[in-house]
Amino acid sequence: MIGTAVFGGAHKLIGNLIDKVLNPINQNLQKLNKNIEDWNEWHKHANKRFEDGDKHFIHHDEQLQDHERRITNLEEKTNEYH
Repeated sequence: MIGTAVFGGAHKLIGNLIDKVLNPINQNLQKLNKNIEDWNEWHKHANKRFEDGDKHFIHHDEQLQDHERRITNLEEKTNEYH
């Protein structure tokens, strides 16, 4: 009888511990995981925009260098005739 009472009391204590302590921790960890997943998704999109911006910048830089070469060539040809 005493063993059953001790076992029953311990079982109830463990159940209360799970309900009052571990469940809220588990719920908060689930929220944290969801927030981290959301942040990772946002970060993935931000990286994509950044990479696209880099490609755009590199393309414009190449165009600028091409224009500078053309101007230099025109200036050199102009100087040859004078």
